[in-house]
Formats: sequence, C-alpha cells, structure tokens
Amino acid sequence: MKIAIVGQQDFGKAVLEPFLRAATRSRVCFCAPEKEGAKPDVLKTTAQEKGIKVFQFSSLKSAEAAAAMRGLNAEIGIMAFVLQFAPQEFVKIPKRGTIQYHPRCCRSTAVLRPSTGPSCAATPGLGSRSSGRTTGSTKVRSSPKGDADQR
Repeated sequence: MKIAIVGQQDFGKAVLEPFLRAATRSRVCFCAPEKEGAKPDVLKTTAQEKGIKVFQFSSLKSAEAAAAMRGLNAEIGIMAFVLQFAPQEFVKIPKRGTIQYHPRCCRSTAVLRPSTGPSCAATPGLGSRSSGRTTGSTKVRSSPKGDADQR
C-alpha cells in the first residue's frame, strides 16, 4: 500500500514508525519547512535516515504540493499533527482519501481534556477505557466549516 504521511515533529514520527515495520510498498512524507534556527523536524530526519522521500512546501495549497501528491499515486494520506492548511483539493488526491490523526483528538494520548471544547469531537474507534481495551484509533467528526457548526 502506498502511503503519504503529512505531518511533523514527534507525533508525525510516531505515526511513521509502525509503517516502517509494516510491509508497505511505499512511504512518503510531507513536512513543513523548518524555521531558521529551529531544531530539525524529527519526522523529516527519521524519514531521510530510512530512505523515505520527503517533500517540504511552504504551502500545501500550492500547485507544486498537489502535483507531488498526484505523482505519488498514493492509496491513502495520513495527516499527523499538521499545522499547515491542507485544502480539500490536496487531501482528496489519494485514492482512498486522507485521514486526520491529531494528538489533540486522541483520548489514548491523554491530551484531550474536558476543557478542550467543541473543536474536536473525538471518540475511540475500537475499544474503550471502560472495557480496558484501547487501540489508539480515533474517529473524529469534522466539518468543512470548522468549529462554527459544532457549537
């Protein structure tokens, strides 16, 4: 399976690692460019160490970013802690679409607090704390309008 991971830093690396162990044919990473003087993005450095192609675009809205995603012929995209705006045109390019996987929405990471508010309506995809089984899978309800229609 061809996978395109769009992400950054430690969470992006944590999402990449299982795919390094799996029998995926192709993995590619899209990372935001580092700011001058910032520490290197660990997703980028890990991907490069493993021989995985890394794309860095100042904007995922650019024609170059869309062309790069199209050229991959990816089956699925995984957005792992993406702070860049990713337009629908970009996320719809992979054959099966793109899923959003963000630490703020993962109950299993203990990052989602009751005070988080309506911006993230997440529920465990499989298992639950009450059953003692968790998978790290999260189903997120999102809307093209953002938070506006979830209040």
